[in-house]
Amino acid sequence: MHPGHAGHELAFHRSLSQVFQQVHQAGHGGQGMNISRSKQTLMSTMLIILCMSTSIFAQETKQPATNATPDWKALGSIAVMHSGRLKPLDTVARSSMLMICGKQTVKVNGQSMHALEWLMQVMCKPEVADNYRVFLIHDPDIQALLQLGEEDKRWSFTELIPHLQLISAQANEAQSVQSHQRNRYQRAIIELYNHVTSYVRLKNAIAPEQSKDFAKQAQDAAALVKSLIADPDKLTDDMVSHINILKKGYENLAQKSNIHFVPPIGELEWSRIGEHMRLVLLGLPMDDSVIRMATIRKAYREGDWQTINTMVTEHLATPAQQQSKVRSEAMFNRMALLVNAMPIYALGLVVTLIAMMFKTRWMMITGTVIVLAAIATHTFGLGWRMWIEGRPPVINLYGSAVFIGWGATIMAMVLEKIYKNGLGNIAACLIGFSTLIIAHHLSLSGDTIEPVRAVLDSNFWLTTHVLIVTLGYSSMFVAGALGLIFVVRDVILRNFTKQSYARMGRMVYGIICFAMLFSFVGTVLGGIWADQSWGRFWGWDPKENGALLIVLWNAAILHARWCGMVQVRGMMMMAILGNCITAFSWFGVNMMGVGLHSYGFMDGAFMWLIGFCISQLIFVAIGLFPVGQTMPDDESNDNVRKQKPILLPRQD
Repeated sequence: MHPGHAGHELAFHRSLSQVFQQVHQAGHGGQGMNISRSKQTLMSTMLIILCMSTSIFAQETKQPATNATPDWKALGSIAVMHSGRLKPLDTVARSSMLMICGKQTVKVNGQSMHALEWLMQVMCKPEVADNYRVFLIHDPDIQALLQLGEEDKRWSFTELIPHLQLISAQANEAQSVQSHQRNRYQRAIIELYNHVTSYVRLKNAIAPEQSKDFAKQAQDAAALVKSLIADPDKLTDDMVSHINILKKGYENLAQKSNIHFVPPIGELEWSRIGEHMRLVLLGLPMDDSVIRMATIRKAYREGDWQTINTMVTEHLATPAQQQSKVRSEAMFNRMALLVNAMPIYALGLVVTLIAMMFKTRWMMITGTVIVLAAIATHTFGLGWRMWIEGRPPVINLYGSAVFIGWGATIMAMVLEKIYKNGLGNIAACLIGFSTLIIAHHLSLSGDTIEPVRAVLDSNFWLTTHVLIVTLGYSSMFVAGALGLIFVVRDVILRNFTKQSYARMGRMVYGIICFAMLFSFVGTVLGGIWADQSWGRFWGWDPKENGALLIVLWNAAILHARWCGMVQVRGMMMMAILGNCITAFSWFGVNMMGVGLHSYGFMDGAFMWLIGFCISQLIFVAIGLFPVGQTMPDDESNDNVRKQKPILLPRQD
């Protein structure tokens, strides 16, 4: 955590405490408080939004660089080429730590170390970083194989060193098995091997991990080559042997590194320091970035923060570092809008539920504003991410989770605008929070803004087919969420009126019609894209079959409703089952690892998917439980409590 964040969070919670204290006082003000209550609602809403904004934007508050600390903000803004795209060093740190450790902080001597500081330790002081417990090993078979014990699930590189050959041998054996046929252990050992390999490459990103002063070594090599070019007669057998040794060392460094620090030179692309130094031996002038990064490494080892800040400032002033999107991405990482939207959704859900429980209109308005603030944060994060990657929002599973949640919240709030019953707020919060949680777990696989695969390299089809299909997913989840709310209200709370019962049926019916339209159109557009890309409109690919399942299920729901085969309750149960079908079409087909759409493959969520489907089946069983209920005419009728309730038979 950066300095100052704890203070901002404390202020945030204090402000919220004051808000709800004032809300409580307003709620007990007695008669004659209508005007002040409206003012109180407005003030409470504004305070909540202000506190949320302070909590989010305080993370971007500039901490002045001093000689006592490195300028982490500037250091994280350094542009590098990594995994096929230009990105800030901060992104490399966050994605690497998430992939290896499963989180963006590591505990060192009881204190949290953020991802960028960890990366600098790995690159500059690897002998120290090797002792940090960052390797997440949760597979019991691997723990037994390596005899690590079960007292912890994270281990240090030092503890893994005696087992590296065994890990490599087991991973090579597992890789000989086709991806969709690998078992849990084989997938886990390959994942561990990849994490160890990535860690070793980070250790050698700037210089060989054993090197103490690579800047001097590089300068000496460049000076030697320069002198030989000026006077070839100086070349001796000893010099040739020395240059060959240097060449092998630089080639080895290039193979062990995966971060390209050296900017383009002429027709050359971004290159790793080892690659660049090998070319220096052939007469290419050494780029200043090599000396700057090597000097930063040495200064970090010595704790010379002033030199680090000076070198970073000089480096960021070079033309190659004038990358607006790179610096914007670093700011995007620090603000973490999509992560910060989750607690806002949770707060909106709590406030809305309290408002529905006590039937207070002013609190319902406050809840709606909080939900809108969460959606605004979600929207800003989604749009910012789109601008950084220069693509439509859905290019991988992470992007689909963010966009599906966003689309669902928009639809839910449209329903809230029409019906004003709080159910849209609840659906928006549930789906928005859940999909962002899913997106967070998907980010554990590495960088979420990855280069687009060749099969997806079409902004037109990514904007039409993919977005329309995912909007179909969104609407199905909205209908399913409303179905879950229906079960809770109908079976558990039993607080329906005849009017609210019918109103909720109309909400779900309208959303299913919307889902049918978008799912069908999106599937047809996908067939046209497939015909252009692969020469056939339909090939019974698992992903295509999943999309067809959604279309057929929507058609089945509408057909059953139109023909009178099901009434409101039956339609709700079918909408809940639609959650299972949509989840399978979204995630399940990717777990098969087969077909032309296997580019989104992920295998770690099988049990979560099964658990989700079982939970939906439980809700369906509860919803079909034959228990009668009494329904008053209208929940808004002041005399409803004085009327004799009408016992209605359960439909379906």
